[in-house]
Amino acid sequence: DSCKSTMDEAKSLPKDGWQRVISRHQTDGRGRRKSGWISKKGGLFATWSIDAKILDFFSPGLIQTSAGAVVSEILGANMKWPNDIVNSKGVKMGGVLVESVNDGVIRVGVGVNKTGFEDNGIIAAGWEETLGEINSSEVFERIDRGLSALFETKEMIGVPDIGSLSITSWKALSRFLSRGVLASLGKEMYRPTGLNTEGELEATGIGKTVNLQDLEGIGWFVAKS
Repeated sequence: DSCKSTMDEAKSLPKDGWQRVISRHQTDGRGRRKSGWISKKGGLFATWSIDAKILDFFSPGLIQTSAGAVVSEILGANMKWPNDIVNSKGVKMGGVLVESVNDGVIRVGVGVNKTGFEDNGIIAAGWEETLGEINSSEVFERIDRGLSALFETKEMIGVPDIGSLSITSWKALSRFLSRGVLASLGKEMYRPTGLNTEGELEATGIGKTVNLQDLEGIGWFVAKS
């Protein structure tokens, strides 16, 4: 019913099988680099605990972008690299967080707003503008099916190949990037051109190509309306 964070609550889940936890209320949610996550009533707060053996096939970065692709598709939204779910105007609706620790599992956390809001200068969007008036349980079930199709271990069904996950992730990212989004790094401007199998964003500038591994120092600009 309530917890500090589903990412922390998931630590008590069994280590085998398809395990996940959803909470109606979250008092201390977090995003990347332990930044705070505002958990408004009615939103989705859930974490999936996945066997760490999946890291033998996919990097944490690619798992994160693939999960983000699933969530953005289900919500009728866009994905902003590496883990933000945004509406058509680029306003953040939710996010995906992947954490890997030495306990045999990785945790995939998903937080999504039901309604848009403004709180202390933070402007957020919600799934009501894309999905309409549906509750968090229905959104959870849809996302659960999507993530299960990619990451749940099932007899006689192999894991997806790494190329297909890269393509799925890039297609989801392209919906946002097609607005003419450019990335700045230092004084240089880059145009995103692809996603590699590590989940890194490939970008091309004047005379060189770089792989963006982290958001640190990166700015985003829309080159056209």
